[in-house]
Amino acid sequence: MKINHVLLSQINKSLPELEKQLQKDIGYSIKLIVFEVYDRNNIPHITIESKPINPKYFGIFNTVIKSASINSFGYLGEFEDQLIFTVHLSYTHQSSGTNGQFIYKNGKKLQYTYKYETKKWIKNC
Repeated sequence: MKINHVLLSQINKSLPELEKQLQKDIGYSIKLIVFEVYDRNNIPHITIESKPINPKYFGIFNTVIKSASINSFGYLGEFEDQLIFTVHLSYTHQSSGTNGQFIYKNGKKLQYTYKYETKKWIKNC
């Protein structure tokens, strides 16, 4: 079973719009990429991930963070006619441990919904 590549193409074309919204919300310039991945049950999912974030973005914590990126965490939450992207920060410590957390804005989890019919991203928080 493969994800419809027309759908992947459609989401790829919409990424500049999502990048602008996300950059405004997190205050950092990022470049997003989308690709198909398979879970341990060999079921395909769509993942959106950013290119690596410069550790200087993290201020005083930049000496602790070795690498970081923004991504979806596993399955994006495809639901009927929409795709839900919950913004997740994954990072590696200098000590080689990894961690991650959702990103919040105004006390609400930052997430966006992609509507297939309108081909638009809508902020959910």
